Amino acid sequence: WYVLAGEGKLVDADGKEHYWGSGDLVVLPKGWSGRWDVIRPIHKVFVVHSHRIDHDHAPNPPDGNHDGPTRAVVERSKDLVSRMSPPAPRP
Repeated sequence: WYVLAGEGKLVDADGKEHYWGSGDLVVLPKGWSGRWDVIRPIHKVFVVHSHRIDHDHAPNPPDGNHDGPTRAVVERSKDLVSRMSPPAPRP
């Protein structure tokens, strides 16, 4: 999801914490397990995407044949906000 406003954190099954806030892009890969805590009320754009996975190159293969847990991903995408803003009106 893309966070428009608010703050929170994700906690992976092994306890690793990922804090997120306004302007961040959050991805929960297929197979992710953990806790989602909201620290400040949020507004978000949420998308569910299902696609074929290349199991030989997937970072978190769903069959469990990988090292470690399936982890959430939080991208600090402050620049993305400015790129999504409408263009300034022309004079």
